[in-house]
Amino acid sequence: NVGAVYPISAPQSSDEFNAQTLGLQWAWNHNPINDAWSLIQQPGFLTLRALPAANFMLAKNTLTQKTMGNQSEAITFLDGSKMENGQKAGLCIISKTYGILGISKSEDKLYLFTNINGVETKQPINSSKVILKIKLSDSPEQNRFYYSIGKQSFQPMGESFSIKPGYWKGPKIGLFSFNDAGGSGVAAFDYFHYDYDGPK
Repeated sequence: NVGAVYPISAPQSSDEFNAQTLGLQWAWNHNPINDAWSLIQQPGFLTLRALPAANFMLAKNTLTQKTMGNQSEAITFLDGSKMENGQKAGLCIISKTYGILGISKSEDKLYLFTNINGVETKQPINSSKVILKIKLSDSPEQNRFYYSIGKQSFQPMGESFSIKPGYWKGPKIGLFSFNDAGGSGVAAFDYFHYDYDGPK
């Protein structure tokens, strides 16, 4: 008994990246390398400079927040015009298993790709700007990635998949950028919109 009835207060979720500090909903998946990310390098965007990593699970400077609700959806706009060969950047869901959707660059060409627990699919794209979306569900095999380029409607990318809970943190969604060829490159995210079916 706390002596009164208080309204439900939910954490922040969406972010326009217009401020000079990150919202309190965000947490780095590893200790951050602070000179490799910025909210002022490209005003109105979060920029993530890729650091070398053999794969996504070893990547540094992955920015995450907790999933909420039974059904949810996250959308981000990625500008990959300053990406370098070997770089991969985009939207992720991570727990004991993972799924990522984004842009990769190889031999000076850009690709749209997904990697779900180590199984990768990709296709060439002619634009460095893409909207990425994930729909999440607590039902098995009901998570799915989508993308949109230009004014086209969202198209599915990759197969539906499950995320197994694990570790003390539980599943998290977020943004990533790393380079598996040892180089660098910059990914710029214009916004992160997250909606869910729980109290707000």
